Amino acid sequence: LNMRYIDDEDRQAAGRYNLDSSTYLRSLIANNQVAYELKQLGYTYLYMLSGHIVPSVMADTNIAFYPEGSRYFAGADLGEEKSEGDWAYKQPFMSFFLKTTLLRSIAHRFDVQEEGEPYSMASPEMFWATLAELERVPAMEEATFTFAHFVKPHGPIIFDKYGNAIDVEFDDEDPEKARYFFDELQYLNTQILTLVDHILAQSSEPPIIILQADHGSNLGNPWDAGWRWTHFEIFNAYYFPDHATELLHPEIAPLNSFRAVFNQFFDGN
Repeated sequence: LNMRYIDDEDRQAAGRYNLDSSTYLRSLIANNQVAYELKQLGYTYLYMLSGHIVPSVMADTNIAFYPEGSRYFAGADLGEEKSEGDWAYKQPFMSFFLKTTLLRSIAHRFDVQEEGEPYSMASPEMFWATLAELERVPAMEEATFTFAHFVKPHGPIIFDKYGNAIDVEFDDEDPEKARYFFDELQYLNTQILTLVDHILAQSSEPPIIILQADHGSNLGNPWDAGWRWTHFEIFNAYYFPDHATELLHPEIAPLNSFRAVFNQFFDGN
């Protein structure tokens, strides 16, 4: 999303702002160079919160998912003082982040939903709500750059192959884990492909679609047998209108994805 590698200048920048690395890097996801460039070209930036990433102060619309329905707020709202009754999505950035670190994600995914709080990032409802919101985007009149993050097929396994929510936990050596993982993956793939078909059919202008994983995994567990060790490399797929894929190649690195987009469709040089 920033079309570059992370380097020592980022470490220095995090230090200047007194941010730990996770906070700094999440802010680079939310407030990224791609969105900035596209906003300059007149695009509306929609940013869908997954429960893992932080909201974007530069987004035209942040979208958060609650049991009572989606909530929408501009990035500019994050800097405003809010009343004590407003929950984190309506509070200033740092207050929000302290409530949405990874410590929140260790809570059991089927704990009782607390009143006034968004869906947890590992809940079935979060996946379904994000899909439903993405289905609405092609009907918008504005040209949009829409970012959505699914915390799937990252563990825990929460679906069977028919999309029923399930509550199962596995030891990493359990031979049944692979069957459950690929059953869930079958459902997830079906839902994403259905979404892609919907976007293609409903968009007034042919869309650009990038499906990209942020890490590989061993049956949904990125930490198995060591730091970031993986059986599967990241997934990386593109849909470019009119099959204009001459700038893509099998070895393309993710940081070049949007370089290819800008060069192919926006005279990016």
